[in-house]
Amino acid sequence: MLEEETSLFQRLLGIEDAGRQQRLRDLMEWRDVEAGAVLMNQHQPDPPLIYVARGAARVECDGKVVGTCGPEEFLGEMSLVSGQTASATVVVTERTRVATFDRDALAHYARAVPEVVDVDRGAVVAGARRSPGPRARQQVLHWSHHRRASQTSTKSRAE
Repeated sequence: MLEEETSLFQRLLGIEDAGRQQRLRDLMEWRDVEAGAVLMNQHQPDPPLIYVARGAARVECDGKVVGTCGPEEFLGEMSLVSGQTASATVVVTERTRVATFDRDALAHYARAVPEVVDVDRGAVVAGARRSPGPRARQQVLHWSHHRRASQTSTKSRAE
């Protein structure tokens, strides 16, 4: 298993089962991307779901930089959950290692194994490094991580 896959499966998503790791591995393609490459465009229909293993990119909305993304972050997850077009353009700022997931196969897998990627319930949690802006990027996480973060967020708002 690649070092990047270990980080994604075990640390970030909490998937220990080798069979589930292999199934997810079958749904992704690893590649290195050079600075200046566009990973997705704002308003792009069905943008890819991308995991950034290392490197960095800037997130632009309506031509303005609204954030950055880096190692162990996802791109395109909100469109996967909502079915909407991409809310931002993402441009690589340094050589970056990414995994692109097959959207249709991932959605099918998520329906079969919802605790891994709970697309139907919007398993997302705020947390990307970003500048203040109208749209917040979010990360896809294992459902239990989402639930803990939601509980913490709700508790913080109540206080």
